[in-house]
Order: sequence, then structure tokens, then C-alpha cells
Amino acid sequence: MPYVSEAEEIKELASNYEGEDKWMFRFIEERPIEDLPFLPDGGYYKNICKYAFIIPQADKDYLT
Repeated sequence: MPYVSEAEEIKELASNYEGEDKWMFRFIEERPIEDLPFLPDGGYYKNICKYAFIIPQADKDYLT
């Protein structure tokens, strides 16, 4: 989930989106920032989650 400080950029990206499914992102540009889910800047939670995992060699071989 993005930080509040990233909200304006996200709203701009949504309004400039030109794909077939533009309608799916309309709510981002139409709603006020206070009504959208954003994390407060400097809060406890980070805006990204990372997971480290090991990919089995058999999977790598299959994909290549």
C-alpha cells in the first residue's frame, strides 16, 4: 500500500492511463485522497513487503 506522499503521483498516473481497462482506475482520480487507502508517512508499516524464497533447480530447468 502506498504512502500518502505518493498519492498525487498515483492519481496522475491513473488519470493518464490509456489502456482498455481505464474504467477500472477511474475511482482513483475521482475520489479525494482521504477516501483512498494510503499509509501515513513515517508510520510503523512500510509500503512494500518482500518475501525471500528458494526456487528449486527442477523449476529453473523446466522454465529454461
